[in-house]
Amino acid sequence: MLLSLLPSVAHAVTEVTPANPQTAAVTEQTASERAVASGEPVEVTAERSEYTTTMANPDGTFVITQATEPQRARTGGGEWQDIDVTLEKRSDGTVGPKSAVVDLSFSGGGDGSGMLA
Repeated sequence: MLLSLLPSVAHAVTEVTPANPQTAAVTEQTASERAVASGEPVEVTAERSEYTTTMANPDGTFVITQATEPQRARTGGGEWQDIDVTLEKRSDGTVGPKSAVVDLSFSGGGDGSGMLA
């Protein structure tokens, strides 16, 4: 009964094809087969998100690790990159984080002519 009082949150998933086909996503089936063959856990990269990592175990089980804040973001080419909030100056003169989930930028400054007196 209490769960019905919690707000519902929709999460849209955008499919992005990696620029490099060799980095194609590993499905649950493939990861499970590789885990059995190697005896080591294998990541199900097809299930990777900003917040989650899914691992296939050699015994046929899966483990999902979920974070409360983003751990990675997509690059322009569709690859995953760790979050890096270090600010950098960009080619267009703006300043923004190296890697973030949202597109964020700040003015790189100016000559002050646009400032109010």
